[in-house]
Amino acid sequence: MAFTAPAAHTQARAWACDPWAFCGYYFNGGEGAHLSLKRGASDLLEVAQGRLSDHVWSVKNISGRTWCLYSRPQYQDEITKILDGYIGDLDQWVKDRGVRSLRAC
Repeated sequence: MAFTAPAAHTQARAWACDPWAFCGYYFNGGEGAHLSLKRGASDLLEVAQGRLSDHVWSVKNISGRTWCLYSRPQYQDEITKILDGYIGDLDQWVKDRGVRSLRAC
């Protein structure tokens, strides 16, 4: 699946995100390593050295579309939808399941 080049930063400022993108962050509050995606990722283990595989704790959706998060690679086992405009931490049960793939849906 095609995606934009990930912006993986270990000390990024909170909520850094490319325009018109969906961003996932390693820590709560938009902190830590993050990915800025426009088309999704079929397996986070294969993106940005796998730093965010099963460890997306907060998100920022400024893509103009709703995004689906999945607990398995290849968009299997949908766990939640993130509406356009949402900026915040994921629910604990979503963190516990772990996000492995994501895309606009």
